[in-house]
Amino acid sequence: MILIQAVLIFAFLILLVKFISNPGSYHIRAGSKLFMILLVILAIFVIIFPDSSNTVAHWFGVKYGVNLLVYALSLGFTFLVLHLYVREKREQARLVQLTRKFAILEAELRYGRVRGKKDGY
Repeated sequence: MILIQAVLIFAFLILLVKFISNPGSYHIRAGSKLFMILLVILAIFVIIFPDSSNTVAHWFGVKYGVNLLVYALSLGFTFLVLHLYVREKREQARLVQLTRKFAILEAELRYGRVRGKKDGY
């Protein structure tokens, strides 16, 4: 094993431990944690056996394993950007709705309840 392989394996294991043992990670779904574990196992396998990526690439009709990796990373990055965009739009809509409700409640408190109705319920 050459030095870079040991460094990469160590780095992936540190990332995995930080991801799993993060005190704020309790809200991360179990599926996401399992996916991260599988991704790290796959990365370590490819680091230990670099020719295996070429074999898998040939199964998909790609000449080199590094090209397959670039294609997969491009696809993953595009999916991530789309997912974050959709989530941001959803959060913006939620914030607008919350702000509107807050403004209505503040107006009711400041200027009294709807005229013609008694206070209380």
